[in-house]
Amino acid sequence: MLRRTAAKAFGAETGGEVAARVRAAPRKDQGPFQPVVEKLLRDLQKELERRSAPLEGPAATPPFTVSRPRSLPDGIGIVVEGKAASIRLVDTLGGFLRVFIESPSAGSAEEILSLEVRGGGYQPVRKASPPPAGLARRRAAFEFTTVGELAGRYARAASDPGGARELCRRALEGS
Repeated sequence: MLRRTAAKAFGAETGGEVAARVRAAPRKDQGPFQPVVEKLLRDLQKELERRSAPLEGPAATPPFTVSRPRSLPDGIGIVVEGKAASIRLVDTLGGFLRVFIESPSAGSAEEILSLEVRGGGYQPVRKASPPPAGLARRRAAFEFTTVGELAGRYARAASDPGGARELCRRALEGS
């Protein structure tokens, strides 16, 4: 009896009936915003790479580095590494980006980037992440922004401790 059950479980039936009945699950619908979120991540990467170029000749070191999109534990994203902070921009494949800010001088914070689709374009919307369970905080406000403003904010946070503190403060306060 056990052998027959194991044979069915691993598709060893005669004629391969089990293999014919088992189909791969269909890909989960990622919603209409996912292609626009991927474009937002690419646009942020390009703008951050442009801002990371060293100012004084080829021997100068960039103020921060920007990784190519890669698989991260919680999605696909890019990592911005600087002397003041590390910032991970992660596409959760759920229609928004999560931004994790970690700084030795300012601590850590998280914010969410969603978007509003307008005509043929989009406008990023920045919002602080909800607080961990057990911590009360008033409802966080959201802010319409641009790719240039976001890239500038993240570039300053990665390269300047004051910028990292400001970014963490704004993410935690929800302003």
